[in-house]
Amino acid sequence: MFRRQQIGSKNKQLIALAIGVHVHHEYWIVYHTKGYLDAGATEEEMMEATGVTAALGGDSTMGQGITIWQDALEDFTGTVQ
Repeated sequence: MFRRQQIGSKNKQLIALAIGVHVHHEYWIVYHTKGYLDAGATEEEMMEATGVTAALGGDSTMGQGITIWQDALEDFTGTVQ
């Protein structure tokens, strides 16, 4: 499913990450954070994408999903958000 096709693997990782953040699925968030970084995403792109997810997902997405994502990003990049 994540092989390059019409929308590309980077965009597929972004979609999967956004869904993971929205539903607070820790494994998906960690897995697709790594996949999105490996596909060439920048931290700025991730911040913007997860910000949109949080804005549309409401308080629980902001409080739980984003926290899991920030921890995963810190683990993979060493950057504290």
